[in-house]
Amino acid sequence: MPHTPHVVVINPSSSAEITAGIQASLDESAHRWGVTATAVTSYGGPRGLDSDAETHAAIGPMLATAGQHRADAYVIGCFSDLGLDELRAAAPVPVIGLAEAALISAMAQSRRIGVVSTLPMATFRHELYWARLGVSGRVVADVAIGRGSLDLASRDAANDVLSAARELVSRRGAEAVILGDPGLGHLRAPLAEEIGVPVIEPCAAAVAMAVQALANTPRLRAPEPQYRAPEPAYRSPEPAYRAPEPSYQALEPSYRSPEPSYRAPEPQYDPRYGQQYDQPYQQHEQYRERPGSAYEPRFSR
Repeated sequence: MPHTPHVVVINPSSSAEITAGIQASLDESAHRWGVTATAVTSYGGPRGLDSDAETHAAIGPMLATAGQHRADAYVIGCFSDLGLDELRAAAPVPVIGLAEAALISAMAQSRRIGVVSTLPMATFRHELYWARLGVSGRVVADVAIGRGSLDLASRDAANDVLSAARELVSRRGAEAVILGDPGLGHLRAPLAEEIGVPVIEPCAAAVAMAVQALANTPRLRAPEPQYRAPEPAYRSPEPAYRAPEPSYQALEPSYRSPEPSYRAPEPQYDPRYGQQYDQPYQQHEQYRERPGSAYEPRFSR
């Protein structure tokens, strides 16, 4: 079965509301790129990431959170890309920063880029980061709306973002606009329709960059699991006894009544038998019929 890459986006703040907004932005892009993506919260980090002190305090807990979640690629869910170098040094998989991915995506579509940020102090961190990446000449302006990361879901916040984007396009000449906070992802589609230029949502750009990084990274073959479920010790045995086919066939009787070896002989009667006795008797009868005969027959015994 083919492996589906899994991307973990780490929210360096402890705000579950920001994590939920990041996850909402991830679902569509993850489905589009054929990966799974999960947003996780660094509960050891500060509540917000508006000041420099808060961003520095969030690096250690974020690294610990990454160690608790296995992934094929990590994304740092903060537009300042805090702790990017540290996590890349520690993780054996690609690590993507939101700002870096958004800038690369915007530069592929235009030469003049505008950024909508949250608070003015964030724009100073961004300017230092643009210079470090060598793209300062491509960013025409970074306009802050004056709201923190936890105050971006209201209708007023949406109107402030629209005003800043219009300023970037009409007055600064921006040909693409980057939303400088993951909590603004829900405004991408209506904003792009309103201002008529590409609007870059950083979470979607980071997922696309993670997919590209994974495509260029040779994947090691996962080791065979050392444990395998044993075969069941008991199986219903085949019956040891089977009724044999009948080997007995009705035999012809080996004993037959013999023909009688003795037969009564036919009577061998001699018709002359007894004539020697009958003749004297007859003679005697003859002489008895003769009156006055003196002859008396004698019989031998």
